[in-house]
Amino acid sequence: MYLLDTNICVDILRRRQSLWGRINSLTPDIPIYTTVVNYAELIHGAEKSRNPEQEHQRVIALLQTITILLFEKEAAEIFGRERARLERSGMRISDLDLIIASVALQNNLILVTHNLREFERVQGLKLEDWL
Repeated sequence: MYLLDTNICVDILRRRQSLWGRINSLTPDIPIYTTVVNYAELIHGAEKSRNPEQEHQRVIALLQTITILLFEKEAAEIFGRERARLERSGMRISDLDLIIASVALQNNLILVTHNLREFERVQGLKLEDWL
């Protein structure tokens, strides 16, 4: 099961052929997720675009095929522990990225991202880069 990071969703919206091929190669039985944080980042990007209304509709269309996961209590506990560990080791990452990682860990999902350098710091997080 996969959780798509914002940069992967953006590349899907740009119709990157390699990503569409990868997604189409998955069987229909493999669910694909993203988080409410990624949704917020995608809406933010749409609002900054030249045509916010059109981009907003494209984001909504994409997310009709992907389940959006919320930041729940268990993920919040993972976030708190991992943030403290990262701070102690001097390897902090952004809070939004850590929320995304915590949701992936809570749900035992593979995070698909092109931002491996940041997410590799999170202990136990499974990662793939489809780009």
